[in-house]
Amino acid sequence: MAEEKNKSLRPLKVLLAENNPKKPSCDDLHAPDKPVIEFLFSNYPENNDTAIVVSKCALVIAMESLGQSIRSFDTVKELAAHICEKEIELALIQGKKTDKEYFELVKKLADDHKIKTSRNHKSKDHTSLLSFASKYCAHHNQIYPFYDNDVFTLLKFWGYDVTYMDYPKYVKAITTIQQEQGLSDFSLRHIESYLWSYLSKMKKHDRDNSSTTSN
Repeated sequence: MAEEKNKSLRPLKVLLAENNPKKPSCDDLHAPDKPVIEFLFSNYPENNDTAIVVSKCALVIAMESLGQSIRSFDTVKELAAHICEKEIELALIQGKKTDKEYFELVKKLADDHKIKTSRNHKSKDHTSLLSFASKYCAHHNQIYPFYDNDVFTLLKFWGYDVTYMDYPKYVKAITTIQQEQGLSDFSLRHIESYLWSYLSKMKKHDRDNSSTTSN
């Protein structure tokens, strides 16, 4: 398994090496329109103005493909109110929090609410907003990775100790990759982004092969 894992990671290391590891910017992570979201979060880092936080939430949802679960504008307004209540700028902007405190913040943002999404609108229970919470927080602080289900599946396939929707274990696995592969010049956010990119390329390769075979 270790040999297979290392072999699978070689394209990731090559891909990372082709970019500047010293000054990663938002525009080469995930979506091509990252400068837009970078501008908003850089110029309006506070999280105590509902109108601004609504804009930030809406942009994260739109650009990070979260529209399947968060479709209603009323839900976006609820999210903004939830964020303002948590005063999360204290943890995100000061940059003095430990990993444990940051993880607790992400968890509070993800779970400490009564917001109903399109996936649970008929249920009495709320849905964990871990994907949104990790992305919203990471846009304030590029050190930490997004939580992504596909990346989680890849980490699990490679044999890392990860549990579904467990953000601390997820981050620990990516940290292990950083150490194993000698990627200390790259942030965890950068590594997660390229794991996501690697998966996307593999999926496209599989689709192309499937299409060729069927023809």
